[in-house]
Amino acid sequence: MKREYAAVIGFLVIGGFFLNSTAIKEENKVDMIFLYFASTQFGTCTDPESIERIKNIKTEFSEKYREASIKFVMVCLNHDFDKALKFIKKNGDWDEISIGKSFSNELALNLLNQSEIPKVPHIFVFKSRQEKGKWNLPLIKERELMADLAGKEQIKGWAEKDYPLPFRKEQTELTQTDPIKPPNYDKSD
Repeated sequence: MKREYAAVIGFLVIGGFFLNSTAIKEENKVDMIFLYFASTQFGTCTDPESIERIKNIKTEFSEKYREASIKFVMVCLNHDFDKALKFIKKNGDWDEISIGKSFSNELALNLLNQSEIPKVPHIFVFKSRQEKGKWNLPLIKERELMADLAGKEQIKGWAEKDYPLPFRKEQTELTQTDPIKPPNYDKSD
């Protein structure tokens, strides 16, 4: 990672902690995390319709669940940092980002690769309960999966149903309509 990016990201992380810390959030608010996995290596993530859809989903989801404290996280599986940042910016504003390592990205290893269909685009929504731990910093005490949406059609269907939570897919929806393309291991993506 380039030094200037590391400094900017470090500043954003520290600044974000103080501006969006659970230490200053209202008590008894529901905490939710919305994770969006995508990559420029997959056309279903980069087509203009999908990019516009994800922007709309973030806005509409925030409006529907305005009583909740929602953290929006984008995980871009690209190897090329600059290309990933450009792609992330096209998808709007995010509270946190994670970039790189394709399906070996830490969040992919922990969530995406263990989902029913590990493909992108992919959305996970979790409801969390946090408590203050040692040093008065927030700790996740419980986390419940509320939605696991694999692919453009499942995401579109969830949006059309007005983002119900929890969202459980019917068994017929779990079939794969398009094949999982192996990641492009060419570092120049």
